Amino acid sequence: MLSEEHLLVKKTVYEIVEKVVRPKSREIDGGSYPRDILRFLGGQGLLAPTLPPEYGGASADTLTQVLIIEELARASPAV
Repeated sequence: MLSEEHLLVKKTVYEIVEKVVRPKSREIDGGSYPRDILRFLGGQGLLAPTLPPEYGGASADTLTQVLIIEELARASPAV
C-alpha cells in the first residue's frame, strides 16, 4: 500500500508526463531525445530523485524512485 506522499508523487509525475513527455513520445522512442525535456525533468528532480538536492536530486526513497521510473516509462520506455 502506498503512502499519501507516494500517491501524490505518482499523481504529480503522471501529470508532468502527460503534459511534457507523452506529446513527444514518438520522437523520443524513435531515437531522438529532446534536450528541453531532459532539462525540465532534471530541474524537477525526476532524473536522480534519490540524490541530495545539492546534486540535483530530491533525497527521495527507493520506492519514490521506482514510482517515478514507472510513470516516465509508461509514456516512453526510452526515457
